[in-house]
Amino acid sequence: MGLFSGFSLSNSFIGNGFYLFQALRMAPKITTELLRQLRQTMKTSQSITEPIQAYIVPSGDAHQSEYIAPCDCRREYISGFNGSAGTAIVTEQSAAMWTDGRYFLQAAQQMDSNWTLMKMGLKETPTQEDWLISMLPEGARVGVDPFIIQTDQWKSMALALKNAGHLLVPIQENLIDAIWSNRPERPCQLLITLELSYTGLFNLRGSDVEYNPVFFAYAMVGTDTIRRTQCYLSPYTPVCLAKAVKNAREVEGMRRAHVKDAVALCEFFNWLEKEIQKDTVTEIMASDKAEDLRSQQEDFVSLSFATISSSGPDAAIIHYKPVPETNRKLSVGEIFLLDSGAQYKDGTTDVTRTVHFGTPTDYEKECFTYVLKGHIAVSAAVFPNGIKEPGYYEDGAFGIRIENLVLVVPAATKYNFRDRGSLTFEPITLVPIQTKMINVDLLTQKEGLIELLPALGLCTSKIQPDYQPMGSQLTSEMSSLLGAEGETHRVSPTGGTFCIQGWHTDRKDRTGVL
Repeated sequence: MGLFSGFSLSNSFIGNGFYLFQALRMAPKITTELLRQLRQTMKTSQSITEPIQAYIVPSGDAHQSEYIAPCDCRREYISGFNGSAGTAIVTEQSAAMWTDGRYFLQAAQQMDSNWTLMKMGLKETPTQEDWLISMLPEGARVGVDPFIIQTDQWKSMALALKNAGHLLVPIQENLIDAIWSNRPERPCQLLITLELSYTGLFNLRGSDVEYNPVFFAYAMVGTDTIRRTQCYLSPYTPVCLAKAVKNAREVEGMRRAHVKDAVALCEFFNWLEKEIQKDTVTEIMASDKAEDLRSQQEDFVSLSFATISSSGPDAAIIHYKPVPETNRKLSVGEIFLLDSGAQYKDGTTDVTRTVHFGTPTDYEKECFTYVLKGHIAVSAAVFPNGIKEPGYYEDGAFGIRIENLVLVVPAATKYNFRDRGSLTFEPITLVPIQTKMINVDLLTQKEGLIELLPALGLCTSKIQPDYQPMGSQLTSEMSSLLGAEGETHRVSPTGGTFCIQGWHTDRKDRTGVL
């Protein structure tokens, strides 16, 4: 089955270390007055026929987008928590926030004592439905903006509340908007029409949402006629599948984008290796430099998300974004994690690399290597047709993450059970992984030897032709990632994204040796 789908490998886990608690560096938002205003609106809003006893504030917008415009950041406004995932529920006496493990630390820092953090995935954490039922008075009404709650969430919530004697009701006026003074205006930027050399549903791009080439709109895609005049939207649309399956031109564009991105990041890490010795580089400076180098690449449009530039303990906050109040200096004695990406006309990138420009401890190398092993295992997986980036985070210590973008491609297997076919991953991220962080003794033979592809050789052969015209040698730019020159060690496999432990600079073919 010739399906190509691009996405990011993601299966993070959280490490619990015995470290002294780090003082909170993010000042929480004081929400006492906002909650008072919201609770008053729950009783008196003209858009409700009778008072409601609880109000649900989801994360998304009317398009169920992960990334939203400032005017739609309602959950952040009422709570102070600005992570990309979470649901707030406010009752007459309590306020609670549900979010996943990526944001436990961040949410705890950004919310004040008015809020209870509900850590999703933990056995002791109640579901939203169970918590509401335990908190509500008899025969309560629970309100939510019907435009920003997912259909399946509405159905499950409505059923659970009904069975407990309560009622979920749609509130046409968003109650957060009703109390939001100086709410940002909805963006309405100019549309950009792309040439036919690019491919897309409409070949239109916008900038209504930061870091995303989209604009506010709804589309109806039909054949020749509307099958039933009373049907405005079908329950399921084939357009989503068509957009998920990448055609040859889209795949070509994705590959080009990742070559450009790898060039920019190799330059960045080379710059950082030198500048960090001066003890002047901050998280924000590093973030700005990475953006500057990307912007010099052909067809650069913007970043694809806010750069996560995190040093030392900040790297344990999974979606940390440096601000002046939290901006740390980078140090040769600490881990540095950069999670970043860009929008190019021909593709979008998202890559994470974790590096150390001093001497990593044995424990840091052990943690890094286990993350790498997880990444290799996922990258090399072969799975039946039709059926998460590894990470490790210790509060107050450090965080480690490795992230590549991949294509889902058909896999050649010995057997073909029921003619279903099998799929595997083809990494398209070409940014090297720093090998000084690897404890090779922890790698198995399959993880440590070239068995799938000539890992580094494939990586550099794709980058080198585009890199040389920029006036620098690839080896000098990659020196900070590839370890000491002249050494030969084991290498790791999977699609040109894992690098030699040591590097032969005199080898013209740039392939690894044992």
